[in-house]
Amino acid sequence: GMVRADELPKFQGSNKANVYYGPGGHIVHYPTGRDDYINFVAIESKSSWHEESWRTEGESRDLLSKFANWNEGLVHMMASANKVYKWGVFQRPLPQKLFMGRSVLLGDAAHPMVPFLGQGACMAIEDGYTFGMLVGKYQGNLRIVQQHYEKIRLKRTNKIQAQSLLQGKIYHLTNPVIVFFRNMFIRYTSVAKTNMKKIWNYDVDAEIKKLDNA
Repeated sequence: GMVRADELPKFQGSNKANVYYGPGGHIVHYPTGRDDYINFVAIESKSSWHEESWRTEGESRDLLSKFANWNEGLVHMMASANKVYKWGVFQRPLPQKLFMGRSVLLGDAAHPMVPFLGQGACMAIEDGYTFGMLVGKYQGNLRIVQQHYEKIRLKRTNKIQAQSLLQGKIYHLTNPVIVFFRNMFIRYTSVAKTNMKKIWNYDVDAEIKKLDNA
C-alpha cells in the first residue's frame, strides 16, 4: 500500500528505507519520491498461494489482522492506506543456460529471485551492461559474447539468488532464542552492512577484463 507522510503522525524513519522483523513475516517501508508518498510492503509466510497477479486488491482488515500486534506506528501506517494490493512471492528454479540459438536471457527471465535483498532489478541492469560491453569488446561475435556473458552472469546471479532466499528465512525466524541472537547480531555487528557493500561494489568491468587472462 501507499500513504502520504504528512497524513501520518511523526513516524521515525519515514524518510528512509526501513525493515522490521517478526515471527513468520517482515515489513518494509520507504519513501517513493512522489508527492511525499511512502510505500509499505508487509510479507507473511504461507504454505500455499494460487494467484499470480500484481493487481489483486486485498482487504485492509485482513492485512491488519495479520500484523495486529506489531509496532503501533506500522499498524497506523497500514491502516491509513486507501487501497492495499496483494500478491504471492514464488521461488523459481534457475535456468542452467542463459542462451539458446540467437536468444539471450536477461533480468527475471535469467534469474528469478525473491526480493529480500532488493537486488532483482539491479541484476537486470548488470545483465544489460555486461552484455552491451561484451558486444563492443568482441565486435558482435554473438557466440563468443553469449558464452562469456553466461559465464560471468550465472556465477554472480546464482549467488545473489541464494543469498536473497536465505535473507527471507532470516527475516522470518520464529524460535525466540534464535531471534534474540539474530537481533543482537544485526544490532551490534556490521556484517549485514558489509555484505551489502560487497554486493554493491561488484565490478563488472573487472570481470570482463579477467577474460583476457583466462
